[in-house]
Order: sequence, then C-alpha cells, then structure tokens
Amino acid sequence: MNVGFTAAYCTNTVIQFGVLQRLKRLGVDVPGDVNLIGNEYSELVKLSVPQLTTMLIGGSQKELPVIRLIELIQRKRTGTLYECISEYELFPGGTLAACKAT
Repeated sequence: MNVGFTAAYCTNTVIQFGVLQRLKRLGVDVPGDVNLIGNEYSELVKLSVPQLTTMLIGGSQKELPVIRLIELIQRKRTGTLYECISEYELFPGGTLAACKAT
C-alpha cells in the first residue's frame, strides 16, 4: 500500500508504537512499505510485534538530558538551552530495513 512516505521518525517509542498500530490497520507493511524508527526506550520496544527499532543516547552522553532538566528545575541555567548529542546506539528491532532500489 502506498501511503506517500517511505520512512517515519518518531520522537519517542510511545508515538512509534501508535504509528505502527495505525499502519498495520491500514494494511501497510512495516518495514516492507514503511521504515519506522524511534528515539529512546520504553517497554513497548520489546513488547511490540515486530520489536521497535530505536536510537538510544549512548556513551558518556546518557546523563546529559537529566542533568539539563535538573539545572532547569533548580534555575541554574537561564535563557535558551542548546545541547548537541552525537553518541547514539541502535536497538535493532524489526521496523527498519534497507532502502529499496528505485
């Protein structure tokens, strides 16, 4: 089934799981027709059929989001907050496949 896109990136695994369920109801094959990748980890990653493919913050950067939130809560930082996270690890579920040749 053609849905007008070949991949979707979801900001978290709860949204990713919902998108997967909707695509299944529409008869869209994941990852055959649409690749689906998420961000971070929840229990839905392993409970989902197929398991969700997701990217997790890795290495020494794992604690950065929590540190920044604590700083914001304690008002140690003011103004615009910008943080670049570049260390990611892949959880290779079953919602991502190689691109098809066109």
